[in-house]
Amino acid sequence: MTRACLEENGLYYVCGYLLRKLLKLHKCVECDLLLHEIEPAHDSATTYLRQRSFSENLRGGLISVSPSFHDYIVQCEQVFVPVFETSGHEPKIGSRLIARLSEIPSPVSCESFPKTKFLRFFTRVRIYYTLKFRNRQLKQKPAAKKRNKKLTKLEHQ
Repeated sequence: MTRACLEENGLYYVCGYLLRKLLKLHKCVECDLLLHEIEPAHDSATTYLRQRSFSENLRGGLISVSPSFHDYIVQCEQVFVPVFETSGHEPKIGSRLIARLSEIPSPVSCESFPKTKFLRFFTRVRIYYTLKFRNRQLKQKPAAKKRNKKLTKLEHQ
């Protein structure tokens, strides 16, 4: 599998997790039908999801998402990454991200769709995992060795 394919499989998996959390916040039959797929599509982007066990009920297993919900998460990701890259170090970045993400149209036309709550959750999860993986990368990089100044002078004599 190529890196892009692996990332796409990971994204579908995370979309299922996000949808599970969303459907716990919002119990609406219309939204459930529009956002939830009974069975994942048979393409390379859902290989991981198909290989793992999944369940139609929300209590266990993986959830397969509809293309509309997947596209919504992709749009959220396309907004999150550049904003966090440029201003992730600034205070109240979560509020700024939520404001920018709120501009993306909802994946459903339901009046009671908890968009703000969902975007808060999405933002919190993305910030957490972004920082987690950045810290892991920093920890794995070998520290630049400082040379002893006296030793350097002695070596040049």
